Amino acid sequence: MTLCILFGAGCAPRIPWRFTDYNEARETAQRESKPVFVYFRNWYAVECTKFEDDVLSAQAVVDAVSGMICVPLDLDWDKPLARGWDIDSAPAVVMTDPAGVRLAGRTGACSLGELLALIHEARERFSASASQPTSR
Repeated sequence: MTLCILFGAGCAPRIPWRFTDYNEARETAQRESKPVFVYFRNWYAVECTKFEDDVLSAQAVVDAVSGMICVPLDLDWDKPLARGWDIDSAPAVVMTDPAGVRLAGRTGACSLGELLALIHEARERFSASASQPTSR
């Protein structure tokens, strides 16, 4: 069974979704030292299906999230987590570091260019934080 069946129509099946639980995704991100790409959706929202079909399914997005831990979440089920990142409606995307600190994101559908810019911003912030020496 694919995650698309779990999350309804759309779900951008070309994205390498690995988890359906943010905590599992974050634990893996910590082990692999990778950023996390979180997509909040509602299975009943036409806006989410359109965003998935028009933006998330684009090869440029698939390429851009390569090397990230990708997790699709249902906004209704994961509302407390979403509120922690100021997400209040779907579709929404958030990219975090392995500790769960927000690197970039936005609520609402966005264009392909806007999403690619957000992913680029998150990668830059992640690289900058990874290159900082840790204090002991």
